[in-house]
Amino acid sequence: MDKLETAARDYAHSLIENNGTLRSNGDVRRAFIKGAEWQRTQPNKQWIDVYDDVPCRHENLITQNIGEGWLRTKAVLAMNNYHEIGIDSMRLDFFTDTWYWESRDKIIAWIPIPEYVDTLYNNQK
Repeated sequence: MDKLETAARDYAHSLIENNGTLRSNGDVRRAFIKGAEWQRTQPNKQWIDVYDDVPCRHENLITQNIGEGWLRTKAVLAMNNYHEIGIDSMRLDFFTDTWYWESRDKIIAWIPIPEYVDTLYNNQK
């Protein structure tokens, strides 16, 4: 049994324990699996663990200001170690040649955001 099957069984079982009127956990289990399978097919909708990848590794996410001499990434949705979600970006420190999160939070995961949200965010700065 894979993780998805195990999670579906556990989820359905928890509903039966919490709600004795549920007649069939098979329907709930199938619905859970269908939803999880659908989510797997959605591009750019999965949280990306920072240990697997970071925005500064994607050329299409890097912006620069030649006049001021800085490089940064476009805004992304970022989750910190308290599981709070906000908008953040990464900036290159030219002295140490390392990238850092501008918020200085301990970011654990991120997701690219649609271009129109990025435009709105940058226009508010």
